[in-house]
Amino acid sequence: VSIFTCVATTQQKTYSFGVISDDIVHDTAHALFALSAIEEWLEEHIPVFLELIYVSDGAASHFKNRFQLHEMVKRNEVTKWIFSATGHGKSACDGVGAVLKH
Repeated sequence: VSIFTCVATTQQKTYSFGVISDDIVHDTAHALFALSAIEEWLEEHIPVFLELIYVSDGAASHFKNRFQLHEMVKRNEVTKWIFSATGHGKSACDGVGAVLKH
C-alpha cells in the first residue's frame, strides 16, 4: 500500500488529502493520478480559485519532470511550483501521512 499526501490551503480553510493505492510504485504516473484526483475534488468543492501553488520536494521521479510540467501547462489557472529539499519530514504533507499510517 502506498499513500500520496497533499495539503490544500485556501483563504477560508485547510484541507488534508491522502490518496491510498495498492500500487507500491512511487513514480510519475502515481503522482499524476493522485494529483488529478485531488484537483478534481477541489474543483467540485471549491470551484472559484485564481491560482494554484504547488509546494513539493524535488524528487524527479514524482514531480520534477516533463510529464508534470506538461500537465501544469494544460491548466487554465496561473500555476507555480516550488520545489523544496528532497526527503521526508519537511512539510505538512508528511504529517498527513504519519496520521494515516498510525
